[in-house]
Amino acid sequence: MTSDVMYDSVNTLDIPADATLILAYIDGEYANLAQVRARFPHATVIPVTTSLTGDMAAQVYDCERGDGNAVSSALWASRKVAARQRPTIYCSRVGTPGYGWPWVLQQVANLKLTGQVDYGIADYTSSPHLVPGSSFTQYADPPSSGGDYDVSLTNGVWPNPPSPEEQSMLAKPAVAIVGTKSGGGYWIFAADGGVFSYGDAGFYGALPPIVPNGAIVSAEVTPTEKGYRLLGSDGGVFCFGDALFYGSPA
Repeated sequence: MTSDVMYDSVNTLDIPADATLILAYIDGEYANLAQVRARFPHATVIPVTTSLTGDMAAQVYDCERGDGNAVSSALWASRKVAARQRPTIYCSRVGTPGYGWPWVLQQVANLKLTGQVDYGIADYTSSPHLVPGSSFTQYADPPSSGGDYDVSLTNGVWPNPPSPEEQSMLAKPAVAIVGTKSGGGYWIFAADGGVFSYGDAGFYGALPPIVPNGAIVSAEVTPTEKGYRLLGSDGGVFCFGDALFYGSPA
């Protein structure tokens, strides 16, 4: 088995014992990330989310009926890109309207994210292959996979290691954390303008991956919780969502 062969299953014990690259759900009905990591401590385990507001630690978004759709997958990808991370969307090569790759590509283009997203494509031919433009192709599922699991072939590069920019971003200090009124989530604001939302905190944008003239020193969330403002040390004010801009000294 080589490192470019990947497995996944909702039943952790059914994944082949010699697997070295595995997809596992971080949330949803079949959440099994902890179990997979426990059984395969030396494998590379890639977290998958089924939720638009899911844990930002997920690298892959599951776009299929019962989970996300083309619109929510693109919105999730925008959160990851704004957080200086490279997202991967899993979907069917054709699929039904609103779920398949053509619809995902359109939604990604609508949000001007083309070229910033990787794709995992389901194309069940039962033969190992890589769909052009995909980072991994899931080519077999039960029973053609030989067990109660799916098998994918990666491009030999994916999953990508963090870029220097991402590694640099991770070192930037957080300057503020604001909890939601429900107590079920929060926003973390970083000095470089990065915004990280968790739980029921909505994501409405962040500064692009460039250093502002003045580092972000503070942030506030609007009363509706549908927007926020970031304050730079030079007096610059950056508004997102329904946060209105009234002027600034910078």
